[in-house]
Amino acid sequence: MSRELSRLLSGVESEYSETSVRSAVREVRERLQKMMLYSGHMDDRLRSKVRGLQAAVNQYLQAEKSVLALTKVMFQDTNQKVKELELVRLGFQKHGRKRILVRLVNMLPICLTM
Repeated sequence: MSRELSRLLSGVESEYSETSVRSAVREVRERLQKMMLYSGHMDDRLRSKVRGLQAAVNQYLQAEKSVLALTKVMFQDTNQKVKELELVRLGFQKHGRKRILVRLVNMLPICLTM
């Protein structure tokens, strides 16, 4: 879009020599440059936000894996608890990650009393 506008401005500038027209073209070019600068800043900010969100997701997934592994180790001596963990893990796929973490956190006091 900016290329098309630049070409249009160049065409207008070459066709008209009046001061008022050239002044208007200059003003439009300055505004276009500012818009391009601002859009570059916005793009940088959005990319930074995306990187931050990706890092948070990776940390969340790593913590989730650690909790699952720890819970599995804690339950390995009791067949019933292993079955419960397996059911919770299956529920994880069916009901989503947040629900599984809530279930695991609720089960931790039981594990600690074993």
